[in-house]
Amino acid sequence: MKRTSNILNQVLSPLLRRAGGGYLLIAFCICNLLACKKTTTSPYPSDTFLKVYSLPLAKGQGTSTTANSVYSIVSDQSGYIYTYYDDSLPGSTATYSDASSIAILKTDKYGNIVWKKHYAVFYVHGQDAYYYNFICNGQTLYLLGQDTLNNWTILKFNCSDGQLTGQIPLNGLLPTGSVAGSLYVIGMTLNNEGDFMLSSWYNVSNGFQAPMLTRLNTDGSVKWSKSDFPIPSLHPHESFENIRCITETGTGDFLVGTVLLSLPDSNASYEIATFTMNFYHFSSTGNLLSKDSLPGGASIGYQNTSFYGRFYNSDGEINSFSTFPAPQGGYIIVADENYQFSSYRLKIFKTDNSFNVLDSAFIAPPNCNLYYSGIIQKADGTIVVSVIDEALPLTNNFGYVYEVAPDLTIKKIEQIGLTSQSVVINGMNATYDGHIIMSGVIQKNGIDTNNLFILKTDNNEHF
Repeated sequence: MKRTSNILNQVLSPLLRRAGGGYLLIAFCICNLLACKKTTTSPYPSDTFLKVYSLPLAKGQGTSTTANSVYSIVSDQSGYIYTYYDDSLPGSTATYSDASSIAILKTDKYGNIVWKKHYAVFYVHGQDAYYYNFICNGQTLYLLGQDTLNNWTILKFNCSDGQLTGQIPLNGLLPTGSVAGSLYVIGMTLNNEGDFMLSSWYNVSNGFQAPMLTRLNTDGSVKWSKSDFPIPSLHPHESFENIRCITETGTGDFLVGTVLLSLPDSNASYEIATFTMNFYHFSSTGNLLSKDSLPGGASIGYQNTSFYGRFYNSDGEINSFSTFPAPQGGYIIVADENYQFSSYRLKIFKTDNSFNVLDSAFIAPPNCNLYYSGIIQKADGTIVVSVIDEALPLTNNFGYVYEVAPDLTIKKIEQIGLTSQSVVINGMNATYDGHIIMSGVIQKNGIDTNNLFILKTDNNEHF
C-alpha cells in the first residue's frame, strides 16, 4: 500500500515539525549553525548530513514567524534533493499567510548547492507539509500553488536547471452547484500509475463545505472527479468536511480520510461542535465502495460581548489525521488532537478492517504542544512521524521524530534544537535509496534571520 497524501490544512493549518534519530552530532551542528560532514572514520555513508543554508527567508525574524517559511522536500532517482521555501526579493512584502514569492533549492546527495531559483510571480498559501504538494517525477518538478490572480495551478519546473516550463490550470474543476470561486486545492500526490490525485474543497450553494477528489493526468486532463460525497443529514448548512489523507491500496483503490465538523446546536451564546473522522473507499475509477466513521471529539464554545472560550471533552478535537495499513490487517491512524483549550498532542489508533478501534495511545510529553509535520510508513509497517513542539511557556519551537511500531509501541528518537534556538521541521520524505530527508527552519535565539536546513539520514536513521 502506498500513502498518497502527505499533503493540507485543517480547520486550517497550525504548524509543522519533525526530528531525527541523531544524537550529540545533531545538537553540535545546530548549535553552531554549521554544515556537518562525516569523517573518513564514520561508520555511516558520507552522504548523510545536516546542513544549514544562510538564505533570505520571507518570514523575517522572531519565533512566531518561523512556522511556514520552508515547505516540502523531495528527491529524484539520482539522489538530488529539492526543497521549496518562501523568499523575499528586494521590495517584496510577504505576510504570515501568503508568500510574495517562492524559491526552490537544489542540492546534490551530499548537500552541496547545485542551484537556487526565485519565482516572484507565483506563491503558495501556508499549506501543511504532510500534504505532498511538491513532486519530483522523472526530470520534472511539480508544485501546487496559485498565480498572482489567485488561480489554482500546478507549476512545472525542469529538474536540471530549475526553469519554469509551464503550468496546469485547475480552476475548471468546480462542480455544478458550487459557489463560484470557492475552490481550495489542499494537496497533490502521484498515485502508483503516475496520475495526480488532488484533494480539494469547495462551497455548495447552501453553505456546506464539501470535499472533492480528482484524478488528473500529468498533462492536466481529468480522468474523473468525485464531488458527491455523502452530505451529513444534520444541518448540512452548518457542516464542513475536508480531505485529510489518501491511502492507495495494492489493488489501485483509494482510502480517503476526511474530517467532518458539524455545528448542530448553536445560538447567540454558545455552539456545540462535533468532529467525525470519515473513511471513504473508492475504486480506481472513482466509484464509492464503502464508508466508515470514527468519533473525532467535540467541544462547546461560549461567546458573548466580553468572553469567548472553548471547553473540550476528554477526547478533545481531531482536526487532521493520516491513515496507514497495519501489517497484520486493519489500519493505524495518527492524528493531531486539540484538548484542554489550546493544547495539542498526537493520538494514535489501531483498528480492524471496518475501523473498529482495537487499541489507542498518545504522544503527549508534559508542557508540550505537538503538531505533526511529516509522516511516512516504512516497509515493516513502522510509522515515522516528525513533529513540532511549541514548548510551554512558548519561547522556542523544537523538532522531534517518533517511531510508532505496528503494536503502537512508541519510541522517541531524538530532539532537534536547543533552548537558544527555534527549530521548525516542515518537510519529510523518503529517497529512492532508503534515506529519510527533512527540511525546515532554524532560528538562533529567536532574533537572527531564519536559516533553511536539510537533514538526511541513512536507511537506519543514523546521522
